[in-house]
Amino acid sequence: MSVFDPTPARSHCGPRRGPSAVRRFSLLLAAALGILSCAGENEGQSGRDAPPASSAGGSDSLPDWRAMWNFSDPGATEARFRETLRSAEALPRCYRLTLRTQIARTLGLQGRFGDAKALLDSIARAFEAEDACTGAARARYLLERGRVLNSSGAPGRSQPHFMEALRVAEQAGEECLAIDAAHMLGIVAPPEERMRWNLRALELAEASESRCALGWRGPLYHNIGMTHLEAGRFDEALGFFERDQAFRETHGNPLSLRIATWSVAHTLRRMGRTEEALAMQREIEAT
Repeated sequence: MSVFDPTPARSHCGPRRGPSAVRRFSLLLAAALGILSCAGENEGQSGRDAPPASSAGGSDSLPDWRAMWNFSDPGATEARFRETLRSAEALPRCYRLTLRTQIARTLGLQGRFGDAKALLDSIARAFEAEDACTGAARARYLLERGRVLNSSGAPGRSQPHFMEALRVAEQAGEECLAIDAAHMLGIVAPPEERMRWNLRALELAEASESRCALGWRGPLYHNIGMTHLEAGRFDEALGFFERDQAFRETHGNPLSLRIATWSVAHTLRRMGRTEEALAMQREIEAT
């Protein structure tokens, strides 16, 4: 048994259909970091890498809903969003719709898929009556519609929503939402297409100079590494995990660096380089 032996956790982003041990670890990372397969854009929720307020569907005077997010407690986050919504009658309609998409996300994270779908249906009807909403708000709706479908066991049905979210986000010039959509396609697409979408997301992230896009790079390095690892391409997997590790050393936190290091060690063990892997695992144990 490795020193770092995580117990699989349900993720709002990953498929729920008997994942492999490697995929289960990837889903755990999503739950642990709140960014791997869900929230890359929202790495700014702790005050870092937040996109400009215009991406939230409003101006600098609007409440920052990103700061309200706590992926480890979606129930409390839902309560904060609903309280903001109750006091937001005078705020722009488009902002209110954006906030409702995030409530739908909290419901999905709690496994309340019926409630999430009903809320998303009402948001869709509101969009039909509201032509002034930004591309960002519409892209967020499409992302959350796709995520709920994926988490509730219908990844195939989620794919068109992520495709449309990518189109809308790119048309609106919303780089981070486009990256989010492409990376979700890298999760839900058929196995033979996942790498193409992951690389598309990484290309978008590395071509951008925004702090938000920077926050996506580590999770994407990890996702691509996982895809290679599942396919038995250990050399390629190791290369991406090492890039993630280097990224976390500069931009991450102790937990994200620990997990990135574990991923490198796990791959080394799979490659038969057990002494190197054991040394790294012992370093993790000591930290």
